[in-house]
Amino acid sequence: MHTIAIIGGGLSGTLLTIQLLLQRGEAPLRVYLVERSAAVGKGVAYGTCMESHLLNVPAGKMSLFPDDPGHFVRWLQINDLPLDEASFAPRPVYARYIWETFTAVQARCPGRLHVVNGEAVDVREAGEGLVVELDGGETLPCDRAVLALGNFPPTALSVLEHALAGDPRYVRDPWRGDPFAGLNKYNTVLLVGTGLTMVDMVRSLRDRGHQGEVVAVSTHGELPSEHCRLTETYPPFGETVPTSGAEALRIVKEHLRRAQAGGTGWHAVVDALRPHTAAWWGALPVAEQHRFLRYLGHRWNVARHRMPPESGRVIREMVAQGQLRLLPGRVTAAESSPRGVTCTITSRRRAAQQATVGRVINCTGPESNPLRWGGPLVQALLGRGAIRPHANGLGLDATAEGALVDADGTPSGRLLAIGPMLKAALFESVAVPEIRCQAQQLARALLAPASDSNFPGNRPVIC
Repeated sequence: MHTIAIIGGGLSGTLLTIQLLLQRGEAPLRVYLVERSAAVGKGVAYGTCMESHLLNVPAGKMSLFPDDPGHFVRWLQINDLPLDEASFAPRPVYARYIWETFTAVQARCPGRLHVVNGEAVDVREAGEGLVVELDGGETLPCDRAVLALGNFPPTALSVLEHALAGDPRYVRDPWRGDPFAGLNKYNTVLLVGTGLTMVDMVRSLRDRGHQGEVVAVSTHGELPSEHCRLTETYPPFGETVPTSGAEALRIVKEHLRRAQAGGTGWHAVVDALRPHTAAWWGALPVAEQHRFLRYLGHRWNVARHRMPPESGRVIREMVAQGQLRLLPGRVTAAESSPRGVTCTITSRRRAAQQATVGRVINCTGPESNPLRWGGPLVQALLGRGAIRPHANGLGLDATAEGALVDADGTPSGRLLAIGPMLKAALFESVAVPEIRCQAQQLARALLAPASDSNFPGNRPVIC
């Protein structure tokens, strides 16, 4: 009997559950899916109810199954939804797709899956296996446990945390509750961060008929690039794996020059690099990874994590109308008063500016440092040395296959991770195209005979 506990019922945990249930292993299987909320499959990414919150990847690339790329598009057609492979579907629609696929697979495999409503607070060794401890005191014995905790709340902004502690006008996490509850529609809103979370918040404000100014600030003041409907593709990069950031940059620049000479847009070049990202990242020494994050990280985010064309159109319209302002800089001071929150924004390019706003929303994206996550499970495992942070600061130390590394540097054969938990090892580990491959490969490894399983390896996860 294989008994596997998956901790977290968001996209990563649900995809792994589906793949495990579909595997035809020789031994009987029991899967515990531990989720503290009532909903399975949504997580933070797909828990929104706003139809204007769109997928950031075209529907044709959002199948849950790496070996059936048309699965999501067929589901859209079966359900008579007016969307095609080039469409950017609303995220609530995708959440429904995940749920219906999950329940269909569960129905085909009765008796294998046990959904457990609760929060895991620890995972301990017990004999030749593990025991998952829940907040209610229940324990789940298992052979292996997989952390599928998804993205964590946004990075805490120390200036705002200290100055606005307890002030309801400061929203630390825009995905918990309604970030605009009680907001006067004529108030100015300050969004700290100009990435995809900011785009979602702007779309929400537009849908609510907000009339006040929206100010978005980040270090570089740059928006994500927009997706475009490309017909051309760029050939794979080949087998060269750079060992320094400078070499990687040189290779990418050369491909960009070739693409431009051939009339191909830069979007296709970035897409062609995507399957090689994990191998490239894993080959870089930690010092080179730090250099990339410091000097090129924001450029990669702008080019790689793009917004749908419809969202780009809304952003451009609001900028042209003067309702949305984008500022380079950072918030260096904040003061609360009955008339609003006065924030000081400083930048190396211009004099300090002040804005008095009715709401400040943290849109900086998920925290990466596990020492600041604060969740009881991660903290318990860190405290006991069962896991450790990666030296590059992006999350937990793990092999490319998902084996978590303990304080002594030893990869575990029983405690694993999937999805955003593997950003430090794989860099690109937050989107469906990557996570669905991880889920399929991890499911096969988990159900392989013990002699065939080789979690401590360090091979890139590819699709």
